[in-house]
Amino acid sequence: MIEPYRRELLTQALFSFDDRGRLLYGTVIAGRARKNWKSADLTLAALHKWLVWDSGGHPSDAYILSNDPEQSQAIQEIAEKVIRANPILEDEVEILGKSIRRRDGKGCLIPLPSRGAAGLHARQGLEYRPSDHRRLQTPSCRTSPEAGPVRRSR
Repeated sequence: MIEPYRRELLTQALFSFDDRGRLLYGTVIAGRARKNWKSADLTLAALHKWLVWDSGGHPSDAYILSNDPEQSQAIQEIAEKVIRANPILEDEVEILGKSIRRRDGKGCLIPLPSRGAAGLHARQGLEYRPSDHRRLQTPSCRTSPEAGPVRRSR
């Protein structure tokens, strides 16, 4: 069960559009105390946006940024639990070591630790963009089966 305040926040964030059909809120900042379902809500929003929203026919990856590797692992585990509890989702995605890949080939969901976020308590975010963006220097499950952090030389 999702508490009413969380349900309202997710509803406003994911289902509020202007008269041209564009998402009304591009960023949602929801400050909450520790152990108050922030990671779970972020994961639910990411799964919804990644699986349901139209990416214009292009493959798209969704990156969930978190404070550290442990938090990224926790987000991966939450996503896996949601998927395993839902047979429809289980049919649509494949769980990999550090990412989740759509079976239709249209992208991956990848939790990543955000570099430089140390010391910023409870800072999390969701980045969703087409995977063919040429300047994007983040891992993709199409280039790395485990989709772990990719080290690039400069």
